Amino acid sequence: MIDFLGVPISLVNASGWGAFSILSWVIIRSVVKGELYPARHVQEMREDRDQRLVEVGAWRSAYEERGKAVNELLMQNRKLLELSETSAHVLKSLPVPGDNTEEVSSG
Repeated sequence: MIDFLGVPISLVNASGWGAFSILSWVIIRSVVKGELYPARHVQEMREDRDQRLVEVGAWRSAYEERGKAVNELLMQNRKLLELSETSAHVLKSLPVPGDNTEEVSSG
């Protein structure tokens, strides 16, 4: 009788070895390629992701506050521009001290 690793061949059931070898190959391949991580590593990755999301939220709120400040500044600039145009029209309508054309036409 032929034996396999000291066990008689009639006692070795080889039907489960195929599934076991395929499963072992998949697990080893996943570990080698870096697709299979320990639970601790996954937890660290999640914590890091959550921390980055908090930072992104802080940056987003700062961006929104800056946008409000920029809009307020633009509104103030528009008002100043309107006032400067009005001032320019008033100054243009004032008589020039050396200009006698208006006195001659009125007299």
